[in-house]
Amino acid sequence: MAKLTSHPPLRALALALGSALVLGLLLGQGNELWLPPALQELGHPLYRVAFWITLPAQWLVLLVLPQTDHHTPAPNVPAAAVITGLSLGLAWLALSTSPKGRPEPEEPEPSRRDLLGTIAVGLGGATMLSGLGFGLWGVLIEPARLKLRRYTVPIRGLPAWAEGLQIVQLSDTHYGPYVPMTHLRRAVAMANGLGADLVALTGDYVHRTARAIPDGIGVLCGLEARLGRVAVLGNHDHWEGAEACWDAFSRGDVRCIDRQHVYLGPDGLHDEHGPDRLCLAGLGDLWEAPHPPQEALVGVPADTPRIVLSHNPDYAEKIPEDLRVDLMLSGHTHGGQVFVPGKGTPKVPSNYGQWYAGGVCQGPHCPVVVSRGVGMAYLPVRIGVPPEIVLVTLTRAPEPT
Repeated sequence: MAKLTSHPPLRALALALGSALVLGLLLGQGNELWLPPALQELGHPLYRVAFWITLPAQWLVLLVLPQTDHHTPAPNVPAAAVITGLSLGLAWLALSTSPKGRPEPEEPEPSRRDLLGTIAVGLGGATMLSGLGFGLWGVLIEPARLKLRRYTVPIRGLPAWAEGLQIVQLSDTHYGPYVPMTHLRRAVAMANGLGADLVALTGDYVHRTARAIPDGIGVLCGLEARLGRVAVLGNHDHWEGAEACWDAFSRGDVRCIDRQHVYLGPDGLHDEHGPDRLCLAGLGDLWEAPHPPQEALVGVPADTPRIVLSHNPDYAEKIPEDLRVDLMLSGHTHGGQVFVPGKGTPKVPSNYGQWYAGGVCQGPHCPVVVSRGVGMAYLPVRIGVPPEIVLVTLTRAPEPT
């Protein structure tokens, strides 16, 4: 019986079938989180690699089976895996059966053309290797390089007890196929190590599957703060199930303040106003639950300092000029996830270009602290934009003269 290795078509078929099976399993597991978190850790980096290998096929399949309600149809995963496997098999077959024409006569000495060809091949090979290394860095290394960003923001009329108040902000954790649970546990441990007074969570805690909600929000309920923890939802949380997300936070005793407000005093969170308290208000997600910003601040005394949580920083552009907001905390844009020297971030999900990509940004009527996020969305890559935790320190602004 002839050996498999002596038949290129059989080798190509075996490669196609094997690749389709492995890629399909990796993509399916990543998208739906079938395995428990402890077994997913190895699968996350493999999923990212499989994602990039199958990306052209995924785009092709989406032309036939487009997303529905922001979710990819189930048949897309095996279809993309099969197309990619067949492509690999056909490429193998073409390489292993390429015609070997009559050999050229050897020249006694290397020609100039040979020398130039050798240099070109060498440069091409070096470019490919450097590009591969750069890509692996962005897919496997940079997404795990969690950083701490510190900002100090002056607030008009800040009570004396709140001078130096520290707010730790986590945003865009995106637990799901791109982000492993170990990464989120590291983020929670780093945040807890700061000993902040308040935790502010600014949306997009889960990604691509509702299966991510219990664990993806449950891990964030382990965050600790002296005075309390507040949260608002992002567009991805609405796509996977806003009610389930609210319930998960409620079970973990984290206060969700979408479209409402609470007050912060030296002894914690309160539903009623009192002397020397700050107001914490939450805006509904700009994409999925928009509403006028003033609705979340109805009844707040005019002389009360106000900090607003909004997943999408573009909401800063919709704040009326006569509505007092002293600071907005946001996420959503991820810093663009990729930074190109001299060009900035090629793509930022904002109507205002790179203005709200990350850091302390000045809105029309208030400063906006935009977290670059803990996780990833859209594409599983970060280059030049490491994930981050934000620590905001409040200080009293000088009184106008």
